[in-house]
Amino acid sequence: ANLALALTKAGRYEEALPYWEEVKDEKKFRAHSSLHLAWCLLETGKADPALAYLREGLALNKREEAETLRHYLALRLGDVMYMSNNFAGALSAYRLADKSSCGEARLARLARACYDASYYPECAVYCEEGIRITTNDFVKVGLRKLGCYACLQGGYLDRLDRGVEELLREKLKDDEAEALALLPAQGAMRSGEYLRARERFLAYA
Repeated sequence: ANLALALTKAGRYEEALPYWEEVKDEKKFRAHSSLHLAWCLLETGKADPALAYLREGLALNKREEAETLRHYLALRLGDVMYMSNNFAGALSAYRLADKSSCGEARLARLARACYDASYYPECAVYCEEGIRITTNDFVKVGLRKLGCYACLQGGYLDRLDRGVEELLREKLKDDEAEALALLPAQGAMRSGEYLRARERFLAYA
């Protein structure tokens, strides 16, 4: 275990893997080895098994000194999976991290991963959180748009109305503003609220 740890900290992840494998079934090393196996697998491009060991490590290792490593691994693993278009995997990994340590870029990725996995309520929540903390106007507009489409897909009409109203105060291209302005009417149509849809179309007209 000490040899495996020394190799891991030296960045020699391929060499460390067989040693972690050798001690992982020993009860006193299980929690420790699960997290470090996740680390080594992540750094050697094996994201899916890394996620499995990370979950196991989180379940077994509750000590405070392990929190930094757990959050680091969850965020890094989420980044790797997101960049490889594995949005469901990225969502699973990011969910294991402390959200307060995500930052605006990762919150945006987390929101996008939720959207692509059809978790629309969760997407809207992360969009709102990202909008709250970001100081980047481009990121803010992107999150507002994504939040509106999540509300459209999820049928959250009141939140969609508010989101579009806020978004239309931003500087947008004419065709983009037109498409967004019609979202509340489209959302009402999808939900079968035809009177509401008529009102939104008339308001737009």
